[in-house]
Amino acid sequence: MRHILVLILATLISTIATAKCYNNGIDFLSRNRVLNRNGQLILLFYGTSENLIKDLNKKYPIYLHSTTSNDTLSVIEVLKGGFRITEVILKPNKLLKENGNYEFKIDSLPEYERSPLDFNQTLQKGMPIVFKTTDIIDKELPVLMEMPLESKKYLQYLGCGPSISVSFKIKGVDTSELFVRACVKNEKTGEITDYILTIYDGQVSIGHGMCAGAFNLYEGGNYEVSFCLIDQSGNKTSFTKPIHFTAPTATGTEENPRKKIKS
Repeated sequence: MRHILVLILATLISTIATAKCYNNGIDFLSRNRVLNRNGQLILLFYGTSENLIKDLNKKYPIYLHSTTSNDTLSVIEVLKGGFRITEVILKPNKLLKENGNYEFKIDSLPEYERSPLDFNQTLQKGMPIVFKTTDIIDKELPVLMEMPLESKKYLQYLGCGPSISVSFKIKGVDTSELFVRACVKNEKTGEITDYILTIYDGQVSIGHGMCAGAFNLYEGGNYEVSFCLIDQSGNKTSFTKPIHFTAPTATGTEENPRKKIKS
């Protein structure tokens, strides 16, 4: 009886964890709702929502709405992630107005989809996303202050599958929000994945969660990664030299010594 109860409990835990994975979704990479006049937007399309990308501005008009105009957002690049997620980089067709307010819109979405929303804590509901513009036309390049260094590995088995990653410390300076563009090569297969990441506490994470993620790492696999900084207006540095790393093989978090850049 005890073994049966353990089996039932394990099945329930797995079912609960699996239920946290959704089939679709659209969101912004950044939580920042401020845009420079030449700013760009990065949208994330998860799961079945990836199928919408080819019809943006065809079936599904995508634009910034103000009191005086609708400014179309052109797709300037699509970056396919390694595991059930794709980024779309969008840019207005013209400079945005100084110190204006723009509501983000995607029209005519299917019934099972919804446009991204910001959750209002006071009202306890999702609200349309509104961007405030500055008076700045930003053309300054970011500055990478030091070469990225591997900091830790992480591997945990969850209901839908493993969550696996390798983190790197990275430090840059810019007048607007900074992102990291990472180019990861699987040394065994030669497969290359190029994706833009956010920086959390001075680190970027290369890998994926149990449901989706930018880089499809395999346990114990050997990889190379090059980084460049990219700011909110699309200004970017050159890529660094490739850094070799190995994906984790043990459950849990593992702190690692500082590793040198491969010459």
